Amino acid sequence: MKRCTYIAFCVETSEHSNILSTAYKSHTMATSESLLAALAAINVKPPHEPSTTFSLFSSLPTELRLKIWSFACTPRILPIRHHSSTTATLTFHNRTDRTSKTTTRFSSSAPPPVLLSVCSESRMQALRAYHLTFATKTSEARIYFCPSIDVLYFERYRDMGYDESIRDFRNLVARESTLGNEPEKVKNEIWRQVRYIALDYVDVNIKRPWESYNKACLIRSFPNLEEINLVIRPAQSPGPVVRWLELAPELSSRRMEQSITFTAPKVNPEMQLRWWAGFRHSFAIEERMLENNGVRNGKPYEAFLLPAVKLVTRC
Repeated sequence: MKRCTYIAFCVETSEHSNILSTAYKSHTMATSESLLAALAAINVKPPHEPSTTFSLFSSLPTELRLKIWSFACTPRILPIRHHSSTTATLTFHNRTDRTSKTTTRFSSSAPPPVLLSVCSESRMQALRAYHLTFATKTSEARIYFCPSIDVLYFERYRDMGYDESIRDFRNLVARESTLGNEPEKVKNEIWRQVRYIALDYVDVNIKRPWESYNKACLIRSFPNLEEINLVIRPAQSPGPVVRWLELAPELSSRRMEQSITFTAPKVNPEMQLRWWAGFRHSFAIEERMLENNGVRNGKPYEAFLLPAVKLVTRC
């Protein structure tokens, strides 16, 4: 008798469980459908469909919006070039009297930061990081630059390679190229804040005798450097040597009109190690020469520790 009662209880319990399970599933499906309907009503996509827009940004607290704008200030690669031109004129009262005027300026192919043109709030926040820099004695500053995150890229674009314009780069930038409103202090301020620069690797087959020294002087201009990007151009790619800037200047100029990105070089590690060691070795030689010249001329020599060197390719 007891066994029959127990069996009847189990059957009844099983039936109740099935009923409860069916009811729960129905409730869950109804809840899911209502949730999807609610999400559709407020124009929010389900989690499995990533959204590409966010229409409620303006409703966020101001402090949070400003934080988001700040995080949107991402590093850029800023190619920088120096230009110099001389114009000659004749005076009217004496046609044999000639006068000349030299104009210098800096240019960059990098577009201005996007945040400067999104809205007034983003522009206000972006101007806290980016400043107009690289003025000269004859031209005002027109390049937006954030020295703490942007990569300052010095290309090898002249016929003479890295010439004296690279060596004297720090002196070519006028005091008016300021960060803030204190022109007396900014001359050194900008150099202390620069963290990242990039230089083209120059193969020994095409390197000019003065290039290593000029690059060493440029690197020493930035006392707080954290990383040097050594850019491997097509001239240093495996295979036949192509003198990129000497044989195809028109192709190089077309590349200058595009945004520049750096990626890891796709060559064997042995070749990368040779390029990396060669760059550090040439810098050490120039440092030793600077030290010897300082001792010979009775000038104090300040040692400079070369920061991390990273090999990249330009694309």
